[in-house]
Amino acid sequence: MKISIAVSVLFLLAGCTEGRHTKQQMTEKVNFFDSVQQRQLALLDSLHLLQFNDTSKWFLYAIQCDDSSKSGRVRDRKELPKIPLGFIKLNLNYVAIQNDTLSLLYNFLYDDSTIIEKSTSNRPIIRGMQFNTKSNQIIGFIIGHAILNQNGNSANRYENPLKPEVISFIKSNKGKLNIWFRDEAKRRKIID
Repeated sequence: MKISIAVSVLFLLAGCTEGRHTKQQMTEKVNFFDSVQQRQLALLDSLHLLQFNDTSKWFLYAIQCDDSSKSGRVRDRKELPKIPLGFIKLNLNYVAIQNDTLSLLYNFLYDDSTIIEKSTSNRPIIRGMQFNTKSNQIIGFIIGHAILNQNGNSANRYENPLKPEVISFIKSNKGKLNIWFRDEAKRRKIID
């Protein structure tokens, strides 16, 4: 009799714990862009190519950090403010591998849900990068449906993104930078 009561109490407690866990899971907000990024990062990790994500994010942030999103209404009718791209999230959304070529595509996200499609600068938003995985070299930058290759021109941001104006922007806005970008700038000893 005592054993059956103890077993009943254990089942009752287990059921209550499961009920709370299920309710907690139901109330958690699932972010589509974060879930896509996690799958893509897991793919890169399984292929031992995760280092290319960090390189891409660093280049994309450094090249475009002081460009601002174009303000106005966007597709989902949200009003988008003018905000520097270095302040917002950059999520990996697509990985393509063909032979030794790795292509990584990203989205700058305002409010974790609105893709920034246009900037106020004269430069188009760079969506991603291509790498030769054998030589660990950058092939080019993905802009729309084109690949921009800027090899040999160290005067531009594509070849060497840490221009004085970029360093100045990072230092003067370190408290506002996207967390990943700020941590990477610290790791690279640009800010402390």
